[in-house]
Amino acid sequence: MTRSLCVTALCALFSLPVNAGSVEFAQWIPWEFLSQEIRKQNLSFSEAEGSVVLNLGELKPVLKNLALKGSGSLQDLHFNNRGASLTSAGNFSLDVGAIMIDQIITREFGGNVIQVVLKAECSSVRIEIPSVTLHADFLFREDHGWLPVLNDLSLSLPQNSWKVSAISCSGLSGVGKEIESTLNEALKNSALFSPLIRAWLTPVMDEWIYSQWIGVNGKDGEWENLTLDPPEDKGFLVRGELPLESAEDVLLPANLPEELKGSVPKFFLARDGFRAIIQDRLRAVIPLQYDLRQNDSFRKLMNSRVTQFLVWPDLRRFNSSTPFVLKTNPSTLNLGLSQVNGAWKADLSGRGSLVTVIGGSPIEYILYSMSLALPVQMVLKDGSLLFSTGKAEAKLVWSFGYLYQMIYKPENRIPVSILTGALASLASNKSQDVNLPRFTVGEHAYQLSNLESHDQLVTMDWL
Repeated sequence: MTRSLCVTALCALFSLPVNAGSVEFAQWIPWEFLSQEIRKQNLSFSEAEGSVVLNLGELKPVLKNLALKGSGSLQDLHFNNRGASLTSAGNFSLDVGAIMIDQIITREFGGNVIQVVLKAECSSVRIEIPSVTLHADFLFREDHGWLPVLNDLSLSLPQNSWKVSAISCSGLSGVGKEIESTLNEALKNSALFSPLIRAWLTPVMDEWIYSQWIGVNGKDGEWENLTLDPPEDKGFLVRGELPLESAEDVLLPANLPEELKGSVPKFFLARDGFRAIIQDRLRAVIPLQYDLRQNDSFRKLMNSRVTQFLVWPDLRRFNSSTPFVLKTNPSTLNLGLSQVNGAWKADLSGRGSLVTVIGGSPIEYILYSMSLALPVQMVLKDGSLLFSTGKAEAKLVWSFGYLYQMIYKPENRIPVSILTGALASLASNKSQDVNLPRFTVGEHAYQLSNLESHDQLVTMDWL
């Protein structure tokens, strides 16, 4: 029971704080690239409308259950720092579920003016509209977070080329043929339908351009606080944050080099931000506390009083089952990353203690400062950064804990290689995937590649 309570006390002592920081990133999207990618898509839509009243002089038929569909290719698309313009050519179709007439009209028969009650229902109608040209202009607006907003929409609907299916109406008498003829001519009139179609397409185009920007901004990966910088002459920057478990916050330099804003989409991190991400992931795979009894050399030492006498005399005061736990203080960890001839190297330093239990209470047995030199391999694959560590080399500066030194005055002799070997083994031959952001344009998802190190920045290309 006592041993269980001691282990519980140690675990409570070693609980690690959970903090939340972030690393700022930016992604550069050139206009030329964006235009080319969006132009690969076809523009298609399908809109439904409950009813529309046509004003045909004295005749006011109600068109019920309308469905407008269209598809076409983007003939032209240009962006600049003010906005965008596009031209699309395609075909439309308009389906009318029913045409209802319920009104009173006047007619002259034999010199007398009479009122005629028209109450009828006409058959469904399909209107084919070929060779439609659509032109739209968009503006970037600061009050919309620099997102593009539809500014103008125009349609070119060809006259006399519409195909209207046959119309037949039931319930009409006397003037039936006349009204059927009027409806047939009206439904072929592009001037009549152009304002209606334009009104239906306005929210469609607003939503379409917005969906392109959502795709560019990306929804994959752990992105936070996405914002758009004011558009530039050659493209635009999206900024955001990648979350960290540590409390560190790393910002990008105020100005990104213009020479890196080229024709290829690029992802920017501060070098210190890249280091913070790797350090954050290393913490996830390197145990910050470790039961030294799992180390073969230490376990053999604890089971041999003769060996203890020769190399670590002070251990003789403990029985072989006494817990000894290495604990590295996470707030003291510091990672340096360097790259020489394409090879990455990590230097990890920190402070900690070897904690044991005496009389049922934990006590710091040894205090240490460590430094680890780690070869690191980094590979970008399938949109993730895979990093792995090689064999670590450890250095250690140590002393007995203050309270333990004061009470027990231990003999100042230990085999440091056991501690350095244990600490080095914790960081050696570890691997971890870092999920990187992605973005999409249309149906194409782009992933990061070409990891490069610059003066203050680390960059990757979107491919």
